[in-house]
Parts: sequence; structure tokens; C-alpha cells
Amino acid sequence: AVTVQSPSNGAILSPPFHFRWSRDSAGTAPAVFTLTIFNNRLELIRTYITPGDVISCPIEIPPGRYYWTLETPYATLHRGSFLVLPSGRVPYLPRPEALPPEARL
Repeated sequence: AVTVQSPSNGAILSPPFHFRWSRDSAGTAPAVFTLTIFNNRLELIRTYITPGDVISCPIEIPPGRYYWTLETPYATLHRGSFLVLPSGRVPYLPRPEALPPEARL
């Protein structure tokens, strides 16, 4: 089995993008993985093939929502999405006092 470690689904990312997963200790995970990135129109952006457990993608892509899949030759292991903000933009985070008590750190 394979467990995706990052990015979390819906994460806000900036280049270079890092994708990381781990294989179970039994060693039953496949030897080759394919990571594919699509834009929000499901047009192919980039495909990476690796025998490893991490891919760093130094690509520059426009702001927007992107989707990605992690696959083997036999199955799709994970589907996720991430958001790229315009350069210099910071996501809105409410002031802590505006959050309900259970959401405060």
C-alpha cells in the first residue's frame, strides 16, 4: 500500500511543488509511479515517472486550481487538488478572536 504524505488535498502551494508518499513496510508497493498534473479544465500540464517516493516539480504555472493523480501501471492510487495563488498573494486568514473557540490554537 502507498500513503500520500504531501501535499494535503486542497493545499495552497507555490513552486517548486513537492509530492511525497510512503510505501508500506511489507514492500508490496509497485516499483514505478506516475504523477500527472492537470489544470482546472483537465488539460494535461505535466507527467512525471519515478521509482522513488518523492517528486519535486520546478514548473511555473499560472494561478488557479490544479488536480493531480498518483498512479501505477495497474491502478490510480490517489487523486488530489492544490491551489496556486498569484505571486505575492497571501490567503485570507481570520483574526484568532474571530474564530469560534474550538478553532483557535
